[in-house]
Amino acid sequence: MKVCLDVCCLNRPLDDLTQERIKLEAEAINMILNYCTNRLLILINSDAIEFEISKNIDNFKIEQVKIYYH
Repeated sequence: MKVCLDVCCLNRPLDDLTQERIKLEAEAINMILNYCTNRLLILINSDAIEFEISKNIDNFKIEQVKIYYH
């Protein structure tokens, strides 16, 4: 199955996890990304996602999010 996650989703595990809702969302995204790593899902990329990632001002987040696609 193919999945497409927007940049907000991809950044969620890198957000401040002190709020319970954000922590739960991050855990869900990490689970989806683990499925992609284990080839149970296929993460779809696009030019729009690449563009949005490049517009982030946090270089650490840029590098971490790019890992999902390479």
